[in-house]
Amino acid sequence: MRHLLLPVIALSLASMGQIARITRASMIDVSGQDYIEANRAFGVPEHVRVFKYTLRPSFVPPLTILGLQFSALIGNAFVVELIFAWPGMAAYGIRAILQKDLNAVMGVVMVSGVFFVIVNLVIDILVGFVDPRVRIRGRR
Repeated sequence: MRHLLLPVIALSLASMGQIARITRASMIDVSGQDYIEANRAFGVPEHVRVFKYTLRPSFVPPLTILGLQFSALIGNAFVVELIFAWPGMAAYGIRAILQKDLNAVMGVVMVSGVFFVIVNLVIDILVGFVDPRVRIRGRR
């Protein structure tokens, strides 16, 4: 586990800062809404108000950014696997590029692309669960 510490820090530190900043800005924006003030006036406890009524609607922008950050994580995995000499898909892709193996390069790009599309699909579905206003309605 201790061998994972530096690569995890290298991959996640920049993303964590951006997600924290966007979450904070979104929380500040949502906390100024009228229904939050009404909850405060009705005496709803602060922990319920923060976690149930403020955090859930303010989690939509960070969730969307998290899906986009996944592409940066895929790209940074190439660098991290090269620096830490880990065998993986990124190291295989680098070897394929250096050996000019076009089929292997296309395979790595296709697998990375499929992962990116699947993660963004999951993020879109999660946004629909978190914010019901985003859900697709059937045509009438």
